[in-house]
Amino acid sequence: MTYENAAPYNQTLSISRPSISICRPNGINFSNEKDSVYPTYVILRLHLYEQTQDPRMTPAQIKQFPEDPSTLKSAPLWRRFAAMFYDGILLIAVWFVTTMVYLLLKGMVIGLEAMKALAESEKGPGDPLLTICLFLATFYFFAYFWTRIGQTLGMQVWRIRVQNPNGFKINWSQSLLRFFTAMASAACLGLGYIWKLWDKEKLTWPDRASMTRVYYVPPEKKQIPPEKKQPTSPENKQRELENRKKGNQSRNGKKRNSK
Repeated sequence: MTYENAAPYNQTLSISRPSISICRPNGINFSNEKDSVYPTYVILRLHLYEQTQDPRMTPAQIKQFPEDPSTLKSAPLWRRFAAMFYDGILLIAVWFVTTMVYLLLKGMVIGLEAMKALAESEKGPGDPLLTICLFLATFYFFAYFWTRIGQTLGMQVWRIRVQNPNGFKINWSQSLLRFFTAMASAACLGLGYIWKLWDKEKLTWPDRASMTRVYYVPPEKKQIPPEKKQPTSPENKQRELENRKKGNQSRNGKKRNSK
C-alpha cells in the first residue's frame, strides 16, 4: 500500500504503474490517527505523472504537436470508421506476413515433416501460439504509430490524430488501455464509439479509458511567399532612365501645345 499526497487533476497526465491506497471518500489521504474515524475506501489508484516531467524520458522522446489543442475539433465518427476500414485492410497484410514468418520459424525448429504430422493430427481450433503472435502484432501495429506520430496509416489519410489533451503524444500504457477498450467497444457492436453521440464531452469509451482525445487535423495552409524583384542589370537601368526621359519630354511637349 502506498500513502501519497493527493494532487488536483488539472493537467493531462499519463499512466504509469497501479497501486492500492487508502483514502477518504473525497480522495485525501490520512494524515494522523484522528482521521481513522472517517469512513475509509480501499481504491485501486493509478500512479500518474506529468508526461513532460518523466525522468525516464529524454527531451527527444517528448513530443508536442505543433497545433494548439484548443483550436482543434473532435474527430467525427465517420472519419474514425473510415480510418478503421483502411487500417483493417492493412492489418490483413500484417497478419499474412506474421503467419508466414511464424510458420517459417516453426518449420526450422521442428522440421517440415513434424509440421505436416501436427497439421494432420490436430482437429482443434488451431495453433494457440500463432493466435498470440497475431494478437501481439495487431497491438504493436496500433501502439507503434500512436506513440510515434499519433496516427496510423488510415488515420493519416483521414487526417485524425490521437493525443493527450495538452497536445503531447500518448505513451504505451495509454495505448494498451485504448487498444483493449477498443476491442470491448467492437465486441459491443460499436456501442463504445456510438457513445460519443450522447457523451457530454463527445468522448468514446477508448478516449475516456486512456484519457486521450482524437482530433481532426485540418490541412496546413500554404503561405505564398512574396514575389522577389529580380535585380536589374546596368543595361536595364539605362533603358529605364531613357524611357523616363522620353516620357517626361512627351509630357512637356503636350503641355506646350496645349498652351
